Amino acid sequence: LKDKPVALFGIGLDAEGAHPFLLTTPEVRSSGLSRFIVQYGRGQVIRWGMMYGTLTNVVYTKNHHHIRFIRALGFTLGDTRKRGPLLLPFTEFSYVPSSTRGSARNARVGR
Repeated sequence: LKDKPVALFGIGLDAEGAHPFLLTTPEVRSSGLSRFIVQYGRGQVIRWGMMYGTLTNVVYTKNHHHIRFIRALGFTLGDTRKRGPLLLPFTEFSYVPSSTRGSARNARVGR
């Protein structure tokens, strides 16, 4: 946005599998870039799913903007549990290519 980054996303690999991540600045919400990131991100999630199989991670439960984004990409939300030294609530999410491909195409950001 005006030559300044507003989002960074990727995938981390470890012994447990593939874990997508997203970091953004507050400007991503007001800049109109959210819609572009979802459209581009859907394709990326499908590619990562084909490359790595199931994708999983957790999101801070009170981060409603990111949860809407995660759902718009076709991820399924799972259990919520307290994690870390502060025991804050985090919700698990996952993408299984064979079962979510259609929902990723049809999801909308505003849901």
